[in-house]
Amino acid sequence: MRTLVLWGLLLTAAGVTAYDWSFRVEGPTRQARLDGHRGIVTRVTWAPERYRVLVPYSLDPVIRLASRWMPYEKAFGRVYAVFYLLSIAWMFVALHRYLREFFTLEQALVGVLAAASTLPMTLRYYDYSPYSLLEPSFFAVALVWIRQRRFASLAMLLFIATLNRETAIFIIFFYFVTVPLDRRHIQIGAGYLAIWAAVFYAVRWYAGEARRYFDLETTWHGNTHSMEQLVIAASSWVLLLGALWIYAAMGVSRAPWFVRRTALVFPIYLVTILVWGMWLEVRLLLPMYPILLPLALSYLFEARRD
Repeated sequence: MRTLVLWGLLLTAAGVTAYDWSFRVEGPTRQARLDGHRGIVTRVTWAPERYRVLVPYSLDPVIRLASRWMPYEKAFGRVYAVFYLLSIAWMFVALHRYLREFFTLEQALVGVLAAASTLPMTLRYYDYSPYSLLEPSFFAVALVWIRQRRFASLAMLLFIATLNRETAIFIIFFYFVTVPLDRRHIQIGAGYLAIWAAVFYAVRWYAGEARRYFDLETTWHGNTHSMEQLVIAASSWVLLLGALWIYAAMGVSRAPWFVRRTALVFPIYLVTILVWGMWLEVRLLLPMYPILLPLALSYLFEARRD
């Protein structure tokens, strides 16, 4: 019964956000999504989006099949609506599964629903970035498998996650900060680096060379030229987790060893956002859910020790 209640709550939370993001959007946003999808599958869009192929290449055959019975634009919207629902639901389930490594079912649910309540903050200020909804799930599953020493499964997950986005390299960072650095584990880690590099460069070879939207100078100017934009960005970052930011900071000393070790990756990831990311796009913080949520819960509850 508790499992059914859990699934009901998580699917409800996912359904609300997925519905808003699928159907309560304006026409220009729908067109931008369609253009973004087509640009990736036809290999004409800019970098780095052109190289984030997992979602568009997986969904395009389904869209084309559905377009036999409805207009292509409608098929595109319907298929992506299902994707948004399933990807958000999987995010919540994966996060809950990882949190259950340290907390009770109910305590883990508190963390997931707290994130779900502010998830709409991440869906602002961008049009087409479906890969961002998969990153937290990949990271959460990777952390579970690292704890379980399922290194072969982790290799397959890394392969798929790299097709989704280049940030899959942080899975390797999680591995190195949480396993003993003896000869065997270093060799396994080197294998992971080889997998990531092979997929990273193979996708770029297949998709072809592409110009970037922004260079570092343009990105920095875009982030800092407007005080109003800085205020909006800062407010969005705060509202993403609200009080959980404070709880996460206070939970570091009380968190299990494994959780504290994963927190070492957070500053590295944060630097990549501050240097290469657009600060208004709060979705860039989504992959840090598996780091921040267990830290916050460690302050609120007594975590099981490693």
